[in-house]
Amino acid sequence: MAAFSDVRTTEWPRFRFFFTLSAFLGAAQVIGIATSEALFLAEFGVAWLPHTFVAASIVTVAASWYYATVVGRARNDSLFEQMLLVSASLLLVAGVGVAAGIAMLPPVLVCLYWANYAIFLNHYWTFTGDYFDTLASKRLFPLFTVGASVGSIIGGAATALAGRFAPPVALLALWAASLLVAAFLLRHHRRNLRVWGPLDLAEADDTSVQGVRGAIRVVRDTPIGRRLALSASSMVLSLFVLQYLYSDIFAQTFEGSADLAVFFGLYLLATNLVEVGIELWLTPLLIRRFGVASTNLVHPVLTMLSFAALAVDYRVHTAILARSNRELIENSMAGPVRNLVYNALPAPVRGPTRAFLEGVVVYSGMAVAGLILLLLAGRLDPLWLCAAGGATALLYLGANMGVRRQYLRTLVGELREGRLDLESLSGELGRWELRQLADLWQTMLEARDDRAASFAPQLAPHLAIRGATSALRAGLDHHDPIVRRACVSALADVPNDANEDTLVLALDDEDARVRLAAVNGLATAQSRSRDAALLRRLEDPTPSVRAAAALRCGSDGRTTLTAMLADADPEVVCAALAELPSALIESALPLVRHDDPAIQAASLEATARVLDTVPFDSVQLAKLAGHADARVRLATTSALATRAEPEATAMLATLMEDVAREVRGAASERLAEIGEAGVAAAEPYLRSDVTRGIESAIRVLTLSHTREADERLEAELSYRVRQAWRALLSLHALPEGNLDLAGRFLRVAVADSLARDWGLAFYVLERTQDAAMMRSVEKALRFSTARSRGDALEVLSNLGDRETAHLLVLLAEPGSVEDKIGMLGGLAEAAGAEDVVELLRRSPNRWIRMSFELAEGPAGRRATLEDVMEKLLALKQVPLFAHFSLEQLEALARVTRERVQMPGDVIMREGDVGGDLFLVLSGLVHVYRGHGTPEALDLGTLGTGSYVGEMAIFDNKPRSATVIADRETRMLVLAGDRLKELVMQTPEISFQIFQVLTTRVRDIETRLEQAVRDS
Repeated sequence: MAAFSDVRTTEWPRFRFFFTLSAFLGAAQVIGIATSEALFLAEFGVAWLPHTFVAASIVTVAASWYYATVVGRARNDSLFEQMLLVSASLLLVAGVGVAAGIAMLPPVLVCLYWANYAIFLNHYWTFTGDYFDTLASKRLFPLFTVGASVGSIIGGAATALAGRFAPPVALLALWAASLLVAAFLLRHHRRNLRVWGPLDLAEADDTSVQGVRGAIRVVRDTPIGRRLALSASSMVLSLFVLQYLYSDIFAQTFEGSADLAVFFGLYLLATNLVEVGIELWLTPLLIRRFGVASTNLVHPVLTMLSFAALAVDYRVHTAILARSNRELIENSMAGPVRNLVYNALPAPVRGPTRAFLEGVVVYSGMAVAGLILLLLAGRLDPLWLCAAGGATALLYLGANMGVRRQYLRTLVGELREGRLDLESLSGELGRWELRQLADLWQTMLEARDDRAASFAPQLAPHLAIRGATSALRAGLDHHDPIVRRACVSALADVPNDANEDTLVLALDDEDARVRLAAVNGLATAQSRSRDAALLRRLEDPTPSVRAAAALRCGSDGRTTLTAMLADADPEVVCAALAELPSALIESALPLVRHDDPAIQAASLEATARVLDTVPFDSVQLAKLAGHADARVRLATTSALATRAEPEATAMLATLMEDVAREVRGAASERLAEIGEAGVAAAEPYLRSDVTRGIESAIRVLTLSHTREADERLEAELSYRVRQAWRALLSLHALPEGNLDLAGRFLRVAVADSLARDWGLAFYVLERTQDAAMMRSVEKALRFSTARSRGDALEVLSNLGDRETAHLLVLLAEPGSVEDKIGMLGGLAEAAGAEDVVELLRRSPNRWIRMSFELAEGPAGRRATLEDVMEKLLALKQVPLFAHFSLEQLEALARVTRERVQMPGDVIMREGDVGGDLFLVLSGLVHVYRGHGTPEALDLGTLGTGSYVGEMAIFDNKPRSATVIADRETRMLVLAGDRLKELVMQTPEISFQIFQVLTTRVRDIETRLEQAVRDS
């Protein structure tokens, strides 16, 4: 059961559901095939089997086409449930007909089985694909086939048991019951399915009409598509001829539907037990050994052998072997391998093409097989039918060999174009594929092809693992250093004398990165030539290469590193510190006080790496934690983590509020690693005034993975949702209209609090639930269709405790606050204006408190607050910053400067290049186009709250107008360079700016499109 270790902890609930669903569907299909075949062969023998093949294919293609027209109209889970219920109802009706002795029902049951098999199989994979991304699908989908096999084992046992003790009609009831249980499973897990997803704008619909049309184009226009179509059609021809032959043997051997049902049940029980072993061990082994494309040849070869065995010995034991190839090998090996072959197709068309080939092509081939058998079965004895079937199997083999060649060519093409990640095919490439890729590699090297560099880093490790080291050694003569470095790194992973000699030669490469890779590759080698070559690198002009060689050269190397530590060049010193051994740590300690921040940071990192506890006192560590350079603060997190005392842990917690994202992330990770003491130090920051500090504290709790932390996170979610509601109720109760500065700022502060608590609630959910799913929820709530928004609300209704979930959904639902107040319970008690003001006065939010301090605080404090509020409200008026939080606006205000312009002063002149934004705090300015010329145009005046020059922050284009002060004007000036520095420090600000700029571009595009339509 080691394969089940591939299931991630967060995936287990979803995995259990889809595994169980596949098991019930597998059980239903086994019961269905055993029942329908037993009834059919007992009543009709094989004489009517070709007719039934044709009829079943027509019914299946028609049903599949109808399915393609309805998929996408309802949620995939609802559609699945409806299909299961309809099929179960038809089976129960058929059971009544069988009991009444209606003669033509067995062929109808065969048709129903094949239609069910095709549609349910396609829809199961389409439906399951909605809930797992590509990487998860690759890990888990093989396990879902194991689930189907487990269900098939149970279905086989149930069929054998029921066939022995009950009439055939009971088998139909058992078949219907399996489908009903699957439908109940879907209904029972409906809420969970909404939580798990999907919340994209549209669910997967690979089998829709549009998908089928796209698949037809792929099959028609691409070489690999045509070969896959030939493979699918020849496969189905050979397998249905094979089915006709072994069915004939079974019909002659067993008497009555009961005996056939017992036999089929026992046979399917046994073969599905074997199938699990093949799925879990043999198929993966063959893929690892031979690769996907070569393993794809196994089934056609076995099909040819099946026909040969039947030709030699036309008896029941060869019929069992033939049927095992038809079903067991197809299900456990050929089918999964074909799905991996489809990975060579471009991702957007892969699903629809698979659905088209496995549906339309296969069942059309079934009809052709039926027509051929109608023409031949009565005229040829079984030996000649075996020969005809062998010919179709030979065609199947030839088609798969073509697929094998085209698979490689497609991979090569994708590699050359840089669109393929070989890691995504890890374990799917066998020796033949890699040998062909090695030959291609050699050809490109000989041709000095520049494209070799595009996939050398991916291909080289695979060639090294498979022993193609001669191709890698040839790459060391390539003119591109990327190719040479990839070859050196790959050869270093396969230690032997020949590769060591090659690495020694690479030490003299002209490119420093290649030399560094060679030095690192020789780390474990032991030889005189290696030692001599490394000693030469002690004089290497590149510091990183020199330091790496010195680490591996004993006393001579330590001498070199010591000299490097004393060098005047910071790059040399940092290179030495990056490789510093414990023996030289005393030389690194003084460098923590160096003037160069890069050296300080490198020294701190080296000290924390080498020593269990850094030997710095709290005063020195506090100074480093407050350093102006983020690199030093980042390295300080590693140093503080080595100190066990509470003071160091508390200092590390302060870095959770750092302006640099990487410093905050490192501090959170270190605190989580410390354990309970780290969590305790982080927890007070959940009530920080700084949002980034709260987020960091939440991150610490999620990284600690303890039950107590989970409970604290649930409490935090509840707190944030309730705070958001209090803010919304306050905003609803506060007066609007002509307000003084304190009143206007209070409304902005309350709205800011609402947005912050809503965002933090979702941040908790992203960290505790599936992050991608929660982002989809938030996106659906803002932009999606009514159906997707409804699904998103249902997801929210299942998160957190019941009351929190209720409040969260109520907050997110469309509708007025008045309509929702009645459903709030205790939260609505303080919804009146007077109560709201009193609650806000005690608010933990510093911006809200600031509004009351302006009216009630000391005179000196009021003047400062008035200035701050005025600046923040002015910045809030600029569309570019309208979506900024007050925290972000405060950071922005810090990089502004105030300026007073007298009447007649030119604030900016048309044609000048400038990068400043001007905001009018008080006064009046006049705007002119062509000022000072006869064609001067008065563009009007701008008063308090207006702004000019916002786009010049980014484009540095000449000014398009002249702005002159009309009277004494107080202005706020934001320099573009200072804003860019702020964005570098806090990148999240850039997303707010990009959102506004993107909206502007879209508005312009919409207006242009409208203008074109109007014209």
